[in-house]
Amino acid sequence: MQRSGLRGITNTQCGFKLFRQAVAADLFGVSSIDAYGFDLELLYVALQRGYRIAEIPVNWSHQHGSKFRVVRDGLAMLRELAVIRRNAAKGYYSSPSHPRNFHPVTDRGA
Repeated sequence: MQRSGLRGITNTQCGFKLFRQAVAADLFGVSSIDAYGFDLELLYVALQRGYRIAEIPVNWSHQHGSKFRVVRDGLAMLRELAVIRRNAAKGYYSSPSHPRNFHPVTDRGA
């Protein structure tokens, strides 16, 4: 997803995320998004902080009954990306000890 500003990451949504304990504590300690865009936020912060990210291919098969709605959820992800960029511009991701003064996502299209 190069347009998201996550250079070098080809797919932010599909696949598994695996973290070392200290890295997970750092990243989840500053995360504010708990919807589809949480992947974007975690990966964005990880890149900003210089963590090494490796993409490992996995076999994936689509499951009928998926709850993802392309238009509605896609728009929600764009809003969440705007939140991530706003948080980054305000320096909320710059250090592990920064206070949690995030702009949370309030409209999740529920």
